[in-house]
Amino acid sequence: MPGGAHLPGKAARGVDLLHKGYGVVPPSIHPNGTPYSWMPGCSLFDAPEIPVLPEWVYARRPEPKSAPKPDSDRLPDEVARALSALCWLDAGCDRDTWIRLGMAAKDAGVPFEVFDAWSATGANYTGEDDCRVAWNSFNGDKARRVTAATLFHEAKKAGWTDPAKARDFQETDAARFRVLSADDLANAPPLRWLVRGVLPASGLAALYGPSGSGKSFLALDLCAAIAGGEDWFGRRVDTAPVLYVCLEGEAGMGKRVAAWRTHNGRAVPEQIGFITQSFDLRSPADIDDLCGAVLAAGLRDGVLVIDTLNRAAPGADENASTDMGTLIEACKEIQRVTGGVVLAVHHTGKDAAKGLRGHSSLHAALDAAIEVKRDGDRREWSVAKSKDDADGACNPFRLELVDLGEDEDGEAVTSCVVAPDHSPANAGRRAPKGAIQKIVHEAMQLLLLVSEHDGEGCAPAGRPCVRKDDAVTALASDMTCELKRRKPEARRALDALIGAGHYAEFDGWVWEI
Repeated sequence: MPGGAHLPGKAARGVDLLHKGYGVVPPSIHPNGTPYSWMPGCSLFDAPEIPVLPEWVYARRPEPKSAPKPDSDRLPDEVARALSALCWLDAGCDRDTWIRLGMAAKDAGVPFEVFDAWSATGANYTGEDDCRVAWNSFNGDKARRVTAATLFHEAKKAGWTDPAKARDFQETDAARFRVLSADDLANAPPLRWLVRGVLPASGLAALYGPSGSGKSFLALDLCAAIAGGEDWFGRRVDTAPVLYVCLEGEAGMGKRVAAWRTHNGRAVPEQIGFITQSFDLRSPADIDDLCGAVLAAGLRDGVLVIDTLNRAAPGADENASTDMGTLIEACKEIQRVTGGVVLAVHHTGKDAAKGLRGHSSLHAALDAAIEVKRDGDRREWSVAKSKDDADGACNPFRLELVDLGEDEDGEAVTSCVVAPDHSPANAGRRAPKGAIQKIVHEAMQLLLLVSEHDGEGCAPAGRPCVRKDDAVTALASDMTCELKRRKPEARRALDALIGAGHYAEFDGWVWEI
């Protein structure tokens, strides 16, 4: 047969043409399931000399293609990556492994000459001809072939480092992450607050308390202060837009808004928007639609309130880490898209002393938390978690009843608003205890009276304040204990007054609430 001839697979009905190194010896099995056999009177031992291929068979050869197909259409960088991986592999493996690596190498774009040279380094190498026969057979069914992924996988097992990955790290990761020095950190801009020492300008926060504690009323009051840029419980506030997702009834929120407007004698700030339709944090479509509504309304980079977290995930198991993790990630996704801070209104568990209801991962994920407590008619809120060690003082408040008129049946319509509580009961609860606290309290009053500073830290504008360290030094002179114990005693007494809610502290400054 002329060298390099391309022949058809069949010459005629029942006549197969096997060439390019293939042969059949009985009893090999034909693809139709029938074994090959010698014709009557013939055997392997008395076979005649193989004749020259008849011209009529050669004449049936297919027309030659205009140009042979390349072994691979891989890009040069891809081929170079494959060559790098192949060099890490041992060519002295068993034949089955060698076949698999050859198929993977060919799929990855490795030229035959390179594969043959690599194979020659192995002890089992049988020559170029055998290697080429095997190489030419690596064009089988795509569903069964070994792909380039096998080459890279085996090379990694052998210790190969992908040069493409290393280049990506150099070109992208180095630009993505910036290494800061200690001076960079020390000179970094301070944390931005919406409500100084209480609510940061970005992140994830929660306002929580038991049922009936007034947490939803407090959340609305907080939002109105932020949208209007007004001090809240003696703390400075930066103006920001607010979107309140109210999931506990449109009618109830409508009455609260009307009560706030009646009590304050003015409209609710324009920068507050409300959504009252049902919403599920586990639904990607709901999250996308909510974020779209925030952006369309121009309320990004502010506060987004979800009231309540439980209503935003009906049927979720709050005690399960997987369910709670899903809710946390959903809130973080909303925050990433809309900016600002996401504030979730949530409940406490059966034991209110244990804080937020549900899995502990929620508290761990928070940047800030406001806890609301109720003892009979007395209510108070405090900072339960803060990025920058806020004062944690108790802030008493009361719910004042507001008359909104009558309904269509003549029944009285009422709602409530939040107001700071300076009643004698709460004043007595915050009063100094013991001789040392009373001395410190009286001395602090004098220090604040003569102070030349106001509005520092997060104190309201015009509110006198003093540096805590300066105050402790001055208060120590009024202590009567041993000299070395005077400053510690003065600091402990001042901290006790701050914890009782008599004074507030932030960023090294102290002022009276």
